[in-house]
Amino acid sequence: MALKKNDKIIAIAGVLILIIAAVSIVVLYSPQKEVKKETGPVMKTFSVTWVKETAGPLSAGTDLYAGKKSPYVNTTSVTITEGSILTKVQFELTWKDDHTIGLLIKRGLDKLTAEITHGDELQSYSEKGGGNYTFPFSVGDQPQDEYLDAENISEVEQAVKDKYLDKNKASFDVTVKVKIGEKPRRLLKFLMDKGNPFELTITYEYYTPQITEESGDGGDNYPPEQPSTPHTSLMITNLNYRQ
Repeated sequence: MALKKNDKIIAIAGVLILIIAAVSIVVLYSPQKEVKKETGPVMKTFSVTWVKETAGPLSAGTDLYAGKKSPYVNTTSVTITEGSILTKVQFELTWKDDHTIGLLIKRGLDKLTAEITHGDELQSYSEKGGGNYTFPFSVGDQPQDEYLDAENISEVEQAVKDKYLDKNKASFDVTVKVKIGEKPRRLLKFLMDKGNPFELTITYEYYTPQITEESGDGGDNYPPEQPSTPHTSLMITNLNYRQ
């Protein structure tokens, strides 16, 4: 039996609907490939807090002596751990004439002269008979607290070391001379007095960084990672000789 024209149109429309529905089902339920998003490193915020420290007094050496023919000459380097900042160094000189005559009125007093140089700065002292004197030096500025973003505490420690490179040390040239007070006419005492001993101590001030990881998202506190324990050292190159 032949289909009427309207019936043919309805049949064709039905077939098209079935085809569209089948395609939709295939597309809807076909497995989708997961698209991976590229993410960068997770950055954390760290606080760098500077803590003031002091060390000393430390002896610059034992049996220090300035001879009448051979002055005491020394290069003293104060060095602390990398990343820390040395700000102040103070020397203290103490001495007393070891060969004098007279009970009430002292005669034959030696005269001691000391000079300490740091860079272009020179400080000097001169006295007869004995005494003590301090030589204060400012070698660096006090650092400011700050925040740094990094993946871990090691990166922050390295950044601090790079930023404050060579701020952890200072070098000083020390010269001590003695002019004998004994007169050549008192030949025996003049020959016996070969110079004078003295003491030299060093005190210094510095700042060490304390690095702490700040709070993360949602108010949770990260366990703070502890930086390496700072330490200080005193290096002395002794160029002194005695006659």
